[in-house]
Amino acid sequence: MNISPHYNALIKDPDRNDIAVFYFSEVKSGQKINLVMEYDIEIDDSDFFISPVEAEEKNDTPEANLEKYLKSDSDVDIENKSIKEAAQKITKGINNQFSKGKAIYNFIANNIKYENTEQVSGFQSADDTLWLKKGNCADMARLFISLARASGIPARRVNGMVFSPDVNSNKSIKKFEHAWAEVYFPKYGWLPVDPTTGVTSREDYYCFNYKIHIRENYGPVNQRNPGSLYKGMYIETTTRENVDRAPISQDFEVEVDLLNW
Repeated sequence: MNISPHYNALIKDPDRNDIAVFYFSEVKSGQKINLVMEYDIEIDDSDFFISPVEAEEKNDTPEANLEKYLKSDSDVDIENKSIKEAAQKITKGINNQFSKGKAIYNFIANNIKYENTEQVSGFQSADDTLWLKKGNCADMARLFISLARASGIPARRVNGMVFSPDVNSNKSIKKFEHAWAEVYFPKYGWLPVDPTTGVTSREDYYCFNYKIHIRENYGPVNQRNPGSLYKGMYIETTTRENVDRAPISQDFEVEVDLLNW
């Protein structure tokens, strides 16, 4: 990934996301600055087999801080009565954690309808999505993570892009911002789960091989400022008191070149 212009600082947040920080204290009112992110993607077409039994085998170097992915947070409430009851019902009689996760994935794919309503979808609680039986990618990811954590499976949210490649021009011809999940199994580490794509395509996107998904950050996207924008990545602007408080336009470009498909 290349970012232009170059960032002033690069820091990590508690979810280990890389945060690029830019200072525009010298920018004059009306002056235009473009931030451009470029991705070079090389896709590995190899498939892999996951053994549900081996998935739970202990790893000599387990992931640290897994406990946080088994608890409620600002985006997920696993103590909700409806979520707990649904998780128990969906996974009843299943002893293997990998198979429990697949049962939750299948439940969402078979029962939740994709619907993206502006200023409504994406902000639903997992309980609301469960009751309404509809939601967008963020809603479905939140529901899956809630049910997975309530079933004892470490799960986290992923934000990024999904693209459709044009094999003739070696360029991305379609890309859109997306949210999905990842689950953790000791044998294999973090594996992606995309219930939304499973709903819309009816294909299996449970613990699949990353191909068309580009991970950009982990965890819920909390838009604290009125001018904040999420479009495949999180942008937060802060205007200091002693700086010209001119409106800041937050348009940016994301370009994807496929090096090998």
